Amino acid sequence: KKRKKRGSVKLASPTQTQKSVVEKKEDQDDDGILCPICYEEWDMSGVHRLTSLKCGHLFGHSCIKRWLSECPPNARLCPSCKTKANLRDMRFLYAKRLRMVDNSEVERVKLLLEESMMDKTRMQTDMTLLRLRYEQQLTENARLTRELNRLRTNEEVMPQAPRRQYKLFLERNVELSRESGCRVIEFARKSRSLVVSQKSNHAVFPGFGVRFVDVATLKPTVFMHMASKSIRDVAFDGEGEMLMAASVDQVVKVFDVSSRQCSATLKCPDEDVSVSKVIWSCAFDRTREQSVIVGCQNGRVSRFDLRYPTTPQDFRAQPVDMSPVINVVSIPLDDTLPFGAVLVCTLQNLWLYELGADGMSREITALPVDGPFTAMMYDDATKCVLVTVRPNQTTNRTTAQHIVGRFDRQDATIAFTITHTFVGSSSVPVMFRSALVTLEQETLVAAYVHSSKTLTTWSMRENARLQTIAAAEPILDLCPFSFDSQIYLGAITDTKCR
Repeated sequence: KKRKKRGSVKLASPTQTQKSVVEKKEDQDDDGILCPICYEEWDMSGVHRLTSLKCGHLFGHSCIKRWLSECPPNARLCPSCKTKANLRDMRFLYAKRLRMVDNSEVERVKLLLEESMMDKTRMQTDMTLLRLRYEQQLTENARLTRELNRLRTNEEVMPQAPRRQYKLFLERNVELSRESGCRVIEFARKSRSLVVSQKSNHAVFPGFGVRFVDVATLKPTVFMHMASKSIRDVAFDGEGEMLMAASVDQVVKVFDVSSRQCSATLKCPDEDVSVSKVIWSCAFDRTREQSVIVGCQNGRVSRFDLRYPTTPQDFRAQPVDMSPVINVVSIPLDDTLPFGAVLVCTLQNLWLYELGADGMSREITALPVDGPFTAMMYDDATKCVLVTVRPNQTTNRTTAQHIVGRFDRQDATIAFTITHTFVGSSSVPVMFRSALVTLEQETLVAAYVHSSKTLTTWSMRENARLQTIAAAEPILDLCPFSFDSQIYLGAITDTKCR
């Protein structure tokens, strides 16, 4: 029986079988990871990220977008199935089982590259501008160098501007009284008069007061009676409308200059000892309106409000100093002292009461100048302080000294810097007062030298003695003032005004 003939079967070798399996596996691996338009792999981000159409076919985003954009609107079809498609049909896909190339690091590097390029461009622009400025500075430097060389060459030929030399000469000697009693002198700007404390010449009205001396005619005019005992200090307010006088009567009286009437009487607070009520010095407060500051014999410094004259405010007392306050000055606020200050000079020490926002003393600083003192003044124009120091055997100081200094702020503290020191008299029997004379190009220190019987001036610019004028009678107080564009220096003795 013939067997039925079967079809022939071709058996593949193992090598061929393995090869076909690998090729099939590779085909399967490539399936779904290549864009059918550009045949490149999809990206997880960027312009070629995985995108599908409404029909479900997958493409790279940039490829399908370009494909649909280049087709006419009525002929936009899916490249795979020719189904109608539009740009709004594109959707980004986030598929887990599709293998995509992670190009996030590439995109980050691209952004960094763009930023670096922008920084490079900006730096190149800045470098160009700096180079231009540098060239301009070089040109300006060369011009200034040529100008400096020209000025140095012509320095010997050019005449130097002469420095002014200031000298004092006696204008007039005015006799105020035949009896001694003159002590202090001040200038009244409003009435253009010198005000000198003196003893009353009228037997009907004994006591002491002030005599007005008209600076235009240099003649004494009216007399204003103020106290029954001698006057220690007088002061005007900023407008020159009010005059204050401190006397041995243990009171301070404030007068209206126009009406010559007493508007307020001030007394120091009562204490166990009577000497504490004696007032030695006074000044109008330049940080508060309607307020005055007085210095007492026991070292106390008080502020009075003229509207409430019976309730004074005491500043915090300086430590271990009960000596009399011979001078008190109110310093207005400035950059160094933002809330102002009160400068207090006792017989032995010099204190700065730095004020706070509430107007009371915030900090008390002992200035580095050793006493005993005879006088102190503060000049608003130069912001300098002048103190006169007596000879002192304890510190081996054989002559009086006139010390000039100024305040400087160092961080949160106030420093007092001594700029000039001038040697004065070898003997100081009474408390002579010195003065700072501010001129256009110079500042002078004027003081009476008792040992040589002279009125002496020193130049702060030259740091040397400038002039001496014979003065047989001791000059007790000095007062610089300006009148008709001229600078004058008023001086008083026991009985006269010069």
